[in-house]
Amino acid sequence: MFPPGDDAYMLLTTGQCSELLRTAEGWEGRGVPGDQHLLYRSAARACLGDLDAAAADYQRLQTLTPSFGEDCPEEKDGECPLCDRLTLIWLTQVIEAYRSDPELTPVFTTSTAPDPCPGATSPSTTTPELASTSPTTVSGAGTEAPGTLASRIG
Repeated sequence: MFPPGDDAYMLLTTGQCSELLRTAEGWEGRGVPGDQHLLYRSAARACLGDLDAAAADYQRLQTLTPSFGEDCPEEKDGECPLCDRLTLIWLTQVIEAYRSDPELTPVFTTSTAPDPCPGATSPSTTTPELASTSPTTVSGAGTEAPGTLASRIG
């Protein structure tokens, strides 16, 4: 992850949303690719329930035509393109659910999904899932967290 030592995916999957937002905002001007910056800032904002700001960042992200790979950290200099890809898929589902129901109030719970990159340096093997307490329930694929999707796309 850029800059070295920042593990944005781990912050997201362990529910450290405020820390993720501080981390992503700190990347500005530090050489972090724009797509990663917007991806994780938008994910942090979604995780914190600021869906208007998350959707605005997501819209800017789409203008960059992000494309993330399937490599695990040990395969590409400590970066995790698969983590970025899973985060983008999750974020897309959250934003689409929000656009369908602007009253959406996301609630995150812990999943027992396996780490998408076993053997990676991530300290956690669980990922959060999105549930909803709003009148319109988010269900199906939209409830899955980034790590949960790894087995479906890998």
